[in-house]
Amino acid sequence: MVLLCAGVLIVGTTWRGFAAPALDVTATVPAELPASAATIVSPSPQQHFSSPTATVIGDCPAQSYVKLYRNAAFSGVSQCTANTYQIQTSLTQGSNQLEAQVYNLTDQAGPAGAPLTVYYDEVTQATPPVPAETPVTVSVADVEATGYKQGAVPQSSANPTVSGWAPPRSIVTVTFHSNPLTCVTRADDSGWWSCTLSTALPPGVHHVDIVAVTPSGQTIAFPSFQIRVAAGLPSLLKPVPSGEPLTLRADYHYQVHFGHQSTDLAVGLTGGTLPYHVTADWGDGATTALDRTDTSPFTLSHTYQAAKGANKNYVVLVHATGAQGETSLLQLSVTVKGDGVLLLANTTGLNNLLDEVHRWLWLIWPTYVVVVLMAIGYYLGEREEYQ
Repeated sequence: MVLLCAGVLIVGTTWRGFAAPALDVTATVPAELPASAATIVSPSPQQHFSSPTATVIGDCPAQSYVKLYRNAAFSGVSQCTANTYQIQTSLTQGSNQLEAQVYNLTDQAGPAGAPLTVYYDEVTQATPPVPAETPVTVSVADVEATGYKQGAVPQSSANPTVSGWAPPRSIVTVTFHSNPLTCVTRADDSGWWSCTLSTALPPGVHHVDIVAVTPSGQTIAFPSFQIRVAAGLPSLLKPVPSGEPLTLRADYHYQVHFGHQSTDLAVGLTGGTLPYHVTADWGDGATTALDRTDTSPFTLSHTYQAAKGANKNYVVLVHATGAQGETSLLQLSVTVKGDGVLLLANTTGLNNLLDEVHRWLWLIWPTYVVVVLMAIGYYLGEREEYQ
């Protein structure tokens, strides 16, 4: 009886140890719908960008993630951490409508967030050298392609481009009168800003006011000046490309991945000019680079180390570049299982015993076989003796 019980335990432990890695279990735990929508705190509505990428920051409810849509197309995802999210997104030339949609961890959508529109102004204008000292006030460097001079009335196109310097990361608002039209932008890390009015001005003289709000909340104003809009004068705006812009696409669903196992992300490319060069920054210091000669979907694969403690979220940035220099950016998210999350509901008693036995199978199996053979030999010997 002892040998029989021991045999069942050893066989069960062996089967458990070798069969478990072959199991692939998918489970969905019900979750409450998010009670509030995801909001966009930055950028500001009607903000203008001079680079083709933007960082969207906002608020979100706990135990959720946020998908960002640009012009109704999926553009990035972020887990909600400490009730905030941050997503890097590409911008297409012209207007871009951004909308943040919140989901719970079972991929159920919560309330829709309010969309806002921003602009990417690609202009034929070179950025001047970075000044030796960080700007502490707001100034105007150029109106269109003409350097600004105090008291002069420079000519401009119907969509004037005004640029200059301000304290780094300041929000700069340029207002054109008398029918007020505004252009909002943000100074970069060196303080350079540039804003192109998206609505055409009528010919004639217009007053211009410029106000900058620093990250600390300080308001700085530049003295009002005038510009003269000349009919037919070309704008610095580059013409919008006739073809479809280069766009990275993916279909994201929340999933917890395992460390030391392959994490696969299905990605697609449309538009732009072939061939493409794609790089993926996996968020743990590793990168993947590959070239694509067609627009068929492909898979990016990476193996993460097992997370220590709780589950860990990694931000994955996928960059694509076309043959003519077109670029596209897509932010994805990967959650890797932590060792604090256990798959077995019962982690005491028999499970602990089985785990301990499994460690010594290399010694237990030969010993057990020898003991069984000894028992059989003893039985046969006793039987012969009695006969």
